Amino acid sequence: MKKVMITHGTAEDFFFRGKALARRLDRHEQVKAKDVAATITFEEIGDLLHALSPARLALIQAVKSEPGSITSLAQHLNLDRSAVTRDVELLRQLGILEVEDRPEAGHHRQKWVSPPCAAHEVGGTRVRDEASRRRERVAFRVAMAASH
Repeated sequence: MKKVMITHGTAEDFFFRGKALARRLDRHEQVKAKDVAATITFEEIGDLLHALSPARLALIQAVKSEPGSITSLAQHLNLDRSAVTRDVELLRQLGILEVEDRPEAGHHRQKWVSPPCAAHEVGGTRVRDEASRRRERVAFRVAMAASH
């Protein structure tokens, strides 16, 4: 799993870092992987603490060690399934976790939770969400800049 950096800062800080990275890529400068790590910036410390509560940190660690369905994660953590569903959705929106809708036997579907930066296979087909595709485009630009 690649690392996700979580910071405190302003929107201006976020855009400043993004523009600086874009300028380096435009100049074909070599860019290190840490310079393009996924970054989540919170403007308010309270929001950061709310998003990364001890229960959510335990959920992130559980998914990191063994991705699984929301039901299996709830059982593993001994939590109510609805609480895990709510926390997974928040962490998905932040880009900390990825959620894939997988078909099951019969007409059932299952939400599969995994760390970010992972591609999944379903029935032999590689499935990626939009966030994964964006990361791949950035990685391609970094690779192209490094090769020049």
